[in-house]
Amino acid sequence: MTTQSLKSYGIQAMLHLLGVVFVCLLLLMPYIDGHIAEGFFLAMEYSEFQSFTATELALHVGLSASLWALVVITFKLLMLKRKRRKILKVARGTAVTETLIILPVWIMLSMGLLQLSVMNIAGILANLATFQAARTVWVWAGETSQGVSYMTVMTKARVQAAYALAPVAPGDYIHNPIFVSNSFKAARAGMVAQQIPLLTQDQGNLGYPLAYALELEDPGGLIRTGGAGDLSLWRSLDGTSFRTRSVRKFTFAYNATTVVPFMALTRTGCLLIYSQQIAMPLAPWVFGERSIVGGRPGYYRRFIREFNFQGQVPANRRFPN
Repeated sequence: MTTQSLKSYGIQAMLHLLGVVFVCLLLLMPYIDGHIAEGFFLAMEYSEFQSFTATELALHVGLSASLWALVVITFKLLMLKRKRRKILKVARGTAVTETLIILPVWIMLSMGLLQLSVMNIAGILANLATFQAARTVWVWAGETSQGVSYMTVMTKARVQAAYALAPVAPGDYIHNPIFVSNSFKAARAGMVAQQIPLLTQDQGNLGYPLAYALELEDPGGLIRTGGAGDLSLWRSLDGTSFRTRSVRKFTFAYNATTVVPFMALTRTGCLLIYSQQIAMPLAPWVFGERSIVGGRPGYYRRFIREFNFQGQVPANRRFPN
């Protein structure tokens, strides 16, 4: 093998590596913003979280490499087909027949890889949500001896988990939440108030009715139930305005999440259960099971995570003299 060929292979390997990195970042862009990234890097400072999320990160790189390989193979096949046309005169109708055979397989592969990538990103964010919820439980665990109830701790942890899961929760489908806590309503109102700058000192209170109105907004009658017949690629990517979908995504993430705190002398943390809706239109039953979450029927994949910290030292009840 000559030096020239080694150099050529090295350049190709570098280009493919850059392609995989590009696909990795491209897949994360719709779901990871500055706040989520900051929280994730903070969590990565803990060795327990590194091992906790290593599998999903490795799978994300593998799926990105598979998508890049699909793009490269498709490109090379198209180039090969163009060369064949210059050499041979293709029989009439052969190109159409080849396309009809290859296209369904290509669509199934690409859509399947995309759905797997979204599900894996949901798993990564479920890890982050569990970490955030466990940290919230750890912060508030010491307050339970001062009158703070277990339900209050659970609700605050659930709100923090919903913040982390909101980017990946599908928001362009209706749901009918039976009950949401006051802590969640306050968090959602604050989120909406940040998106709608108003010349008023009472911006936070105005966020309450605005959030409720945005959750129910459907001027074109486009919001569907989320059943198999209502699924589409555009809807799975949340085609509505950011202001509208952010409210729905946060609301649904809250209703699709269950947090069970545990507070002991040695370890403090929580168990998190999150149901991710399969919003891609291609064979959703392959990736999830039929269920109803937050009043929304559909196919769901359940993520169960647990994370804990070392328990806090109990406060000294005796005041110094």
